[in-house]
Amino acid sequence: MYQAGLRHINIGVESASHDVLKKSSRLPIEVAHQNKIIEFCHKNGISIAAFYIIGMEGDTEKSVLRTIDYAKKLNTLVAQFTISTPYPGTAFFEKLKSEGKINTFDWEQYDGYSPVLKHETLSAKKMLSLKEKAFVSYYFRPAYLLMHMPKYFFEKFLWPF
Repeated sequence: MYQAGLRHINIGVESASHDVLKKSSRLPIEVAHQNKIIEFCHKNGISIAAFYIIGMEGDTEKSVLRTIDYAKKLNTLVAQFTISTPYPGTAFFEKLKSEGKINTFDWEQYDGYSPVLKHETLSAKKMLSLKEKAFVSYYFRPAYLLMHMPKYFFEKFLWPF
């Protein structure tokens, strides 16, 4: 696929906790398989964006911190951290609505970055704090800069053709 032009893929890791994934009706992918695919892509020049969700059903502060640590271990070019959002029209939204766990019906807040649900263990303030911690601790660390900045620098400045 690389020879055909594949240079980037997006993957939904979502959480490092298999229990959280199962509680949220997600199919957990084995850690060894994820590592193998990501290492293969890194070795073959294919960059990866990995997506993570903070505040899934069953999440705790501890499970979110484990997910952040796992994201750092995977060390993909992009790590996107969003807050669990029950989008209108989905079964998740209807479930939370029937349970009285929707904080707002202001649709502009349904952006993946604003807490709109009442989580069982995480306050809205805590989810925002964990999201900020995830971004800052992911992108401002030597392992990220050493792995990804040389390629970026080369492509943007030394060989921009």
